[in-house]
Amino acid sequence: MRNEKMVLRLSRRAMLGGLIAAGLPHAAYAQLSLGSLFGKKPDAGKDAASTQKKPADKLKPGKQGLFAGGYSQRFEPLRVMIATADYTDAIQAFVPPAAPTPTGSGTAPETKGDVKAPLPEAHHAVLTSDPFLANVELGLIAFEAGQLDEAVDHLKKAEILQDHAKGLGHTLGRGFGWFGSKVTGQGELAPYHPLDYEAVLQLNYLALAHLMKGQPTCYNVARRCIDFQQEIKARFEKEIDEAKAKLARQDADEAKKPPPKDQAARDEQATEHQTLNDFTGEFKAYDSYAGRVPNAYVNPLGDYLAGVIQEIASREQDALRDNSRIAYENAVALCGRSSQLSAAAAAMKRARVPNGERVVHVIVGEGFAPERRELFFVLGLVGQLLPVRVPIFTPVASPIEAIDVHVGSARLAVLDPIGDFEAIRMRSQQDRVPLLTLDVTVGLVASYMEGKAAHKFGPLGDVLYGGKELASHADTRSWLSLPRRFHVARVALPAAATSITLGTLGKAGQRLASQRVEVPKGESHTVVYARAVDGQITVHSARRLWIDGKLEIDTHA
Repeated sequence: MRNEKMVLRLSRRAMLGGLIAAGLPHAAYAQLSLGSLFGKKPDAGKDAASTQKKPADKLKPGKQGLFAGGYSQRFEPLRVMIATADYTDAIQAFVPPAAPTPTGSGTAPETKGDVKAPLPEAHHAVLTSDPFLANVELGLIAFEAGQLDEAVDHLKKAEILQDHAKGLGHTLGRGFGWFGSKVTGQGELAPYHPLDYEAVLQLNYLALAHLMKGQPTCYNVARRCIDFQQEIKARFEKEIDEAKAKLARQDADEAKKPPPKDQAARDEQATEHQTLNDFTGEFKAYDSYAGRVPNAYVNPLGDYLAGVIQEIASREQDALRDNSRIAYENAVALCGRSSQLSAAAAAMKRARVPNGERVVHVIVGEGFAPERRELFFVLGLVGQLLPVRVPIFTPVASPIEAIDVHVGSARLAVLDPIGDFEAIRMRSQQDRVPLLTLDVTVGLVASYMEGKAAHKFGPLGDVLYGGKELASHADTRSWLSLPRRFHVARVALPAAATSITLGTLGKAGQRLASQRVEVPKGESHTVVYARAVDGQITVHSARRLWIDGKLEIDTHA
């Protein structure tokens, strides 16, 4: 009976602690150690495990391994295709062979009237059954291939799915899916819940796709990006404040209770602390990545794109230059510093566009964002070894240190890294470790109770229980085609220039790859997007922008 009470107490405490740290900024909960979340007050001195004799125990808990598995493992061949710019095969690999797929790569297929090239249906995706994840992956891969119409279609579907996810029926469905995943131990049976920055990036890429199509509707989407990021950050902070208040009340109630008199009860308390500290220690190896950003809500892309779009539109309305300046300055505030964006903001202080000025806005997505792997960890609890499988983000190495732009042999600029999504993803994980602890604790309770119930049925029950544990897998899904960071530059072109060359540099300054792209003289503004992975760089320029006489304008964003 004492063991059951200990496990249930651990579960209740983890539940509230998980709510608090579902994204709590590190500085705010630095004093709320795991001990404080699970019974120890912040000023209680040394951990109970160091002041009490640890129970005699022959169990050897600890990390057993870090594995690729599930969605992350299935995506690996596509990662290779993207790294080698084989986008068409990547899209075809995402759907069954019988499904229609777009043909060609590099530029979007031409369409006439209402006739469009066939698109792969996201709900037929073989890598994941989740429609949001399938659409953002296919949308981004199509965007990287220059297939802009397909990219917009998929990214719009993902946005619609996000809106539908707020409905009651969908919420109930997600609840049943979550319950089924816990019962079976198969984490990917639950509907995928995008992390906040993934939902924002879906809008960022939709805005960028409209911009690359040359359409003024790109601003509507960029504005939604900014508003949505502010909304989810405010919601997050409110939830944290409410959870902290609940924890404070619970701590006050527990403080009124006398300390355990029984040595066994004190040993149980010490075991609780040690169990949780052993688990959370596995995530500390990535603190240096997470420490590069103050929180997981510092995505500057929405403000940056708004600045670019309003600068372009200022060719028609001079008054928009000040709006562009403000947007560039907001982007600088989010990314910390950027000489390129600071210079762009300074240029917008000039009341009018200089005669004959030609500007190229260069945006490069570099490498791959961290991937989720499965951490298999064994926790010693109540005299048993209980297996734990939990998803953990790990960085994907990139040899690229810098990216520059040339006209001929003259270097015009070194791009600034402004969107550090490697750091944002790792910071999001760091801030949510206690929420992961909640999932682990719920799993421990279920595993302990299931094991005890199965044992009553003798050897057959033990075999069935063991088989279920062996078949269990963590949910390793995430938006895996995302780059690890973005690099940008605003370049004023020499009058005679008709092309620019983008190049990547390694950590020792060596040239890794370069690619030239045409910049027509008749365009006052040109947007260039590239994806750079390892020794490969793929470059696309936007279609002719609306300010330079584009005839076909899509009014729906």
